[in-house]
Amino acid sequence: MNVKPMSKQFCSVLEESMRRLSLGSPKDLKEVHFFNDVPLPKVPPNGARIKVCYAGVCLTDQEVMKNSKIRITCGIKDTSLFPGFEVSGVIESIGSNAKAAEFNLKVGDRVVVWPSEEMAKCGYADLISVPHLEDLIKVPDSFSMSVAAMLPAGATWAYAAAMQSLQTVEAVLRTQSRCNLLIVGAGGLAERNGADCVVHWDESEFEQTLITRTKDAARSGLQIIFDFVTSPRTVTRSLHCLADGGVLYIGGLSGVDIQLSVKLLAQKRLSIVGVSRGSVELLQDLVNLISQGQLEPPTYKVYPVGQAGEVLKQLSMSELEGRAILEVCDTDRAVSMVQFSS
Repeated sequence: MNVKPMSKQFCSVLEESMRRLSLGSPKDLKEVHFFNDVPLPKVPPNGARIKVCYAGVCLTDQEVMKNSKIRITCGIKDTSLFPGFEVSGVIESIGSNAKAAEFNLKVGDRVVVWPSEEMAKCGYADLISVPHLEDLIKVPDSFSMSVAAMLPAGATWAYAAAMQSLQTVEAVLRTQSRCNLLIVGAGGLAERNGADCVVHWDESEFEQTLITRTKDAARSGLQIIFDFVTSPRTVTRSLHCLADGGVLYIGGLSGVDIQLSVKLLAQKRLSIVGVSRGSVELLQDLVNLISQGQLEPPTYKVYPVGQAGEVLKQLSMSELEGRAILEVCDTDRAVSMVQFSS
């Protein structure tokens, strides 16, 4: 494999700064470890190596934190969780067989990465390998790289769910004056982004109290629920909250098995629809929509990567307002480093 060589000085800089972040064991995700002197990932022949700038903090299974039994799910490797689903950065090297011109990409470009399952195993690090150039979306110069890091996985899943539910919404509006929709797991984002009503699900309260409170807030009934958490408790609760003929949209991020009441589904004529985490095409759509001002990103805050432990602790206790983004490397510095090596 022929890859344009880096200068010895730049290699030294990368070797000294190459880190990988682990969030400890599934029993205690608040424990953060930095692995230094990790070997540089190889440049894939048909892909690229990316200097990571920002990484979204997004735990795909918070139930792991409360479970004494270790479960191996996507992203958990050797009893450690190496997150890597939301990353933006700068192209540092391109593989010898990659057709960069076809994708209008070059070394030094700012990009957001569409995550593969293999990437999730590698996790957050100073450098990551992306096997295929089609999994890179170019980020406009006017576009915030920290915002770009929020888009893969969570945002594309929400966008895919919204697109998939359009027919259901249209069907409801043909017979009713309004369609009520509940988003489970929106947290503080809902209060600052146009929700008509916010219902706090305090797990210390009785289950029936939470169901009744949610139904009362909807008044005319809940026709659609998006469950971003997809835990056994939230799925069961959502089904009880839905009006007759309602639809529950769920993702497969939690990696847990859920027992459902077939009787409840039949009696209320409920439907459960699975939604994938989106696609690289939807990721491109989101970049375009935000760039054009047609969508606004949710509230977020950027933290130095060294504060990852505290951020995860706050996340586990629902103390964060909006999305949390880790700054691994300043974008301008990353671009300068890449240009220096060229």
